[in-house]
Amino acid sequence: MKAFVTIFLLLLLILPQSAVVYGQSISGIVNSYYQVNTVNTVANSLTLNTTAGLSNGNKVLLIQMKGATINTANSAAYGDVTALGDAGNYEFDYICSISGNVVNLEYKMLNTYDPTKQVQLVSVPVYSAVTITGTLTASPWDPVAGTGGVIVIEATTSILLNSNIDVSGQGFQGGALQNYPVPPYNCLWAINVTDYFTSLPPSDAFHTGGKKGEGI
Repeated sequence: MKAFVTIFLLLLLILPQSAVVYGQSISGIVNSYYQVNTVNTVANSLTLNTTAGLSNGNKVLLIQMKGATINTANSAAYGDVTALGDAGNYEFDYICSISGNVVNLEYKMLNTYDPTKQVQLVSVPVYSAVTITGTLTASPWDPVAGTGGVIVIEATTSILLNSNIDVSGQGFQGGALQNYPVPPYNCLWAINVTDYFTSLPPSDAFHTGGKKGEGI
């Protein structure tokens, strides 16, 4: 399964509320990533793993990375998405205030989010005119913390691409190969396999195949 990564590139002609950096040159990783542990829709706040590096007025991206369910029947429908479960929901906002690890957002959240399905908050650097002078990339996706794999920048006038935006291998992980030359899991021609998927055999058995990758 190919790695998945989300890239947001915004070119806005309206001056944003957060601080603007003029004539900036950027490369490498320009975003910071925060794990969202709880979402309080009444208070319009988020509890993060840390708020280090965040300040009042910062523009941020709130995005849910997972949560969809698939058809697991042993049929041609295996793998079909049966419900998105808020996976892919996102919105932009501004930090109104910070208290400990709790971040209060300026604008009311428009979407629903389930922190148990890996939600992250990503800092959004805002520029006037910005030039990408070296390869721009993301922090690699962390499947445990549920952070990374996203690039997001904003410019009010122009983005000049003098170098690549490269997120190769930074997104969802593919299925790990399991390869042992012992029947009946090594795809011998004499063994007729008709299943659309096979469960992993016991830990003491040998098998060959690819595990299912992350995401949909």
